[in-house]
Amino acid sequence: MTHLSMGAINTQTGAYVQPNHANKHDVYKCPCCNKDVFIRQGKVRCHHFAHVRSDNPCMYYISPSESQTHKDAKMLMKDLLERKIPISLLRPCTSCRPDIFTIEKITDTSTIQLEYRFNHNGSTKIADVAYIDCDEIYCIFEIYNTHKTHPDNRPEPWFEINATDLIKLAAVHDDDSPLEIPCIRVKICKKCQERQQINEKRQVILDCIDKEHISQKHEEQQIEEGFKDDDDVNMNDGSGEYLYSSRSRYIALHKKYKNIKNKYAQRIRKLQKKLALLDDELNRCNGIQPVTKTKQEKLDILHQEGYHGNVSLPLLVENDIEYTLGNNIVYITHPIFNIKIRRSVVHNKTYYKGKWRTDFPVSKIITWYKNEIPLEELLVR
Repeated sequence: MTHLSMGAINTQTGAYVQPNHANKHDVYKCPCCNKDVFIRQGKVRCHHFAHVRSDNPCMYYISPSESQTHKDAKMLMKDLLERKIPISLLRPCTSCRPDIFTIEKITDTSTIQLEYRFNHNGSTKIADVAYIDCDEIYCIFEIYNTHKTHPDNRPEPWFEINATDLIKLAAVHDDDSPLEIPCIRVKICKKCQERQQINEKRQVILDCIDKEHISQKHEEQQIEEGFKDDDDVNMNDGSGEYLYSSRSRYIALHKKYKNIKNKYAQRIRKLQKKLALLDDELNRCNGIQPVTKTKQEKLDILHQEGYHGNVSLPLLVENDIEYTLGNNIVYITHPIFNIKIRRSVVHNKTYYKGKWRTDFPVSKIITWYKNEIPLEELLVR
């Protein structure tokens, strides 16, 4: 007796029947030779079909060939789907745990077809088992026997199942419980694909940051060479400081040096913001939720750090805003609402919503920053 519980065909209904679902009142035939078979449902051996005594017995239930096992597994898969057994496919991932795909139960618009022909990538293909819903392919099941199916020959989603494993699982399966079938296709899951794409983007940004640092250092070295090559530089004042007889030359080089630092600082800052967004996406993919603070919690933190009624512009400049020396512009970002405004230290004006305003002095900036009065109310006063 083979260790595989091969099924039979009900001669009255034409349906494929597993040994554990057969009964002795119906008549069955062999799927291979079409000869009569009967069910054996003893208490010692597992339930199985056997041929009626014949001079030329078929080996389908004794020692099935690879093609017979493949054929039986296809009919078995069709029977499981048509009986609306809850089925989940476990497709292993190359990076993490298996990806679980739950098969929807068939409806009045669904059919299960064997040897289904369809067009894919400009050629005709044949699927072992096709789940068709509303005349469209819902998914495809390939029964693996000796040769695996090429990944590009089937549209997604499709699954490849080992014929022997499927027959063994169905033989011991309880119809009241879901059936989990392993898929032998090894494919990277969607979450790991997202992680991989995010990590690739992060690496590109990190490389760009490194290049910006290298370029900045190179330009700063050129400026330093400009200082050294200046013929008007004297170092004989006894104080250890540089003396410049050409003051305009020094101012020009010094301003250029500051502009270079500001230029690369802005570029790197933008890249770091993009990197922070990718880090948030990566945390979401890993199931790590960002820690969000309420408005009152943020205010409490500000108060703990000394932000009370004595908040002044120098304190903000030192701790919480971006200050560009090249053009004397202060960029102030609200610590709670992330609203950004620009302040010109030289002209005593505030840039907001596309124009420079004179009705927004430092006192209002401090009031707005402390969140005592909303920004829009400050602007209309």
